[in-house]
Amino acid sequence: MSKKIIVLLAFVGILAVAGVAFAHWGGGPGPRRWVGNQQLVGCWAESMGRMAFGGGYLRGAPVRRGDLSIYPEEIVDKMNELHRANLELRLAMIENKPDEQKIRSLFEKSEQLRKEIRSWRFEQFLKARTQSGQ
Repeated sequence: MSKKIIVLLAFVGILAVAGVAFAHWGGGPGPRRWVGNQQLVGCWAESMGRMAFGGGYLRGAPVRRGDLSIYPEEIVDKMNELHRANLELRLAMIENKPDEQKIRSLFEKSEQLRKEIRSWRFEQFLKARTQSGQ
């Protein structure tokens, strides 16, 4: 009986240590990005990452997470427009008789917006790298 208690206490101890380690990990799993002197965690790292250099690009996610103060208003507007275009595209594709021309134009619009956002992010990345001397 005492062996079972020792094993149980060891298991609880391991879980406690793992929980504390996870809590102090820094927000859980996911990419971490630095833009200038500001760290972006998770979702905008996603946005920044997948898109241009790591966290992931927007893929139509609504612009409502992260610190948008580092983005010019023009880029935030493009991100919102991209999200809107992607929603319209999804709606057009689920119609009973989809309009192929409308779907193609919405797709081209979203691809163009993605390209513009990615280009801006890439330029910001290069600017940050050259300023830091890396």
